[in-house]
Amino acid sequence: MEAMTSELTKKSFKNWKTLFQPFLKDHVATLAKSSEDGFSCFLMGFYHEEGLFATQDYQAALEYYRLGANKRDPFCLYKLYEIHSAKNFFGIEPDKETAWLYLIWSVLYLFAICGSYMSMDLDLELQSYYKNILKQDKASVYQLIDQFEDDIFGHDKELIKCVFDFVIEYLSPSQQFNAQEKYDKMIDDLILLTEKGDPNFPCLFLFKCVLWDFQNVSNRNHRKVLNIIYKKNCAPFIFQSLKWSFDYLNIIHEKHPFFAKLLRFDGIEIFWQVKYNCPSIEGFDRNQACFYVAQSLYNHISLIENNVTKFISMDLMARCYEDGIGTEENKRKALEIIESSRNLTGFVEDDFPYLRVGRLYEKLGDMVQSAKCYEKYIGYSYKKRDLPIKFFRQGRYFECYEKDHEKAIEFYMKGITAPTEFYTFQLEFYAKKCRKRIWKLIRGEQSLYDKFHDQLEELGFFKNYQQRD
Repeated sequence: MEAMTSELTKKSFKNWKTLFQPFLKDHVATLAKSSEDGFSCFLMGFYHEEGLFATQDYQAALEYYRLGANKRDPFCLYKLYEIHSAKNFFGIEPDKETAWLYLIWSVLYLFAICGSYMSMDLDLELQSYYKNILKQDKASVYQLIDQFEDDIFGHDKELIKCVFDFVIEYLSPSQQFNAQEKYDKMIDDLILLTEKGDPNFPCLFLFKCVLWDFQNVSNRNHRKVLNIIYKKNCAPFIFQSLKWSFDYLNIIHEKHPFFAKLLRFDGIEIFWQVKYNCPSIEGFDRNQACFYVAQSLYNHISLIENNVTKFISMDLMARCYEDGIGTEENKRKALEIIESSRNLTGFVEDDFPYLRVGRLYEKLGDMVQSAKCYEKYIGYSYKKRDLPIKFFRQGRYFECYEKDHEKAIEFYMKGITAPTEFYTFQLEFYAKKCRKRIWKLIRGEQSLYDKFHDQLEELGFFKNYQQRD
């Protein structure tokens, strides 16, 4: 541990003004002053430290950093790592061990909140040191963690050790390292922590773990994680933990590593969490929260680099207008948004949502265009990969267009048995939608109930449906 802590004096600390240049604006400061989230605490501390939009006051800055650290803001935690590492204007005597704890907490919460430590632009030297030295002396790190009993260090010990154990091994693996086995253990340990106390932060880590792009981890355990988030009613907390990122994105509208993962994965996945896994949210009803996420993504389409993500974001916005989710129903506007997705660079015709567009044309009275879309949909759909979203849409085609409910149920059943572990919460929710369609059809037609009862019983449909739906 002595070798580890001595290295801190050799680190040059980052240029916060450069890193957070987009946040050095009056309207951003106005938002920070009226908000209570951890990142706003960081900005207020930074403003007081630098004398920007506030009187320069190091003690006030320190209080803001401490307040944000207790909210698990990774930037406040990193600031406290810097403050405890060397003599400074804050009047804090250097304490290398405490500084290391703040660094460990900071980097791991960067993964949980932002999805990557690159959001803080950690220098390569520090990344290498963090990976290699800490791995070599992990026992000393755990001993250091255990000796603190107060503040966030007292509350998050088991959570941090659980994730730290996997991340350090993953970043600097040995020949014996089995990524899938270690990942599975981390997921199981995090789930156990939801049973021991406040489940919110373990569930936040669980939510982000299945979105991280870990190599050699093919089974992300989406279903298991979805179940625990649902069981513990943690989707509202996850939404609030990401909402502040949307708040700042909506007023800055600039490319920044701070927003990269939010725009790539998190926003889309939190939309599905809220829509199908969130009974209530403080300050929002469920539909308002869904619209807020969809609109935030749609308004910043130009900042999204991946065309598939752009398309899905447009689809979410269209879905809100089609079904009146958080806004006035407007099927014409929904159709305009979806049709405009044809203009995306690299547009692939067979990826277009013909089924939804066909239904929209039908509802708008244009049966000719509707029929063309249905025909194109079924023609292209069989080429798609066997995922729940494919089978759900095929089921809807036979239910809504062909009016063949038996055929529809056959496809829906494929949707609830198709593999989803490798993919996303969105696919899990489509499997859930397949179950709901089956239940609606068999509940309304006794002949269908009798015909499919044994098959559904064998799939555990009735038990699972009652538990989760």
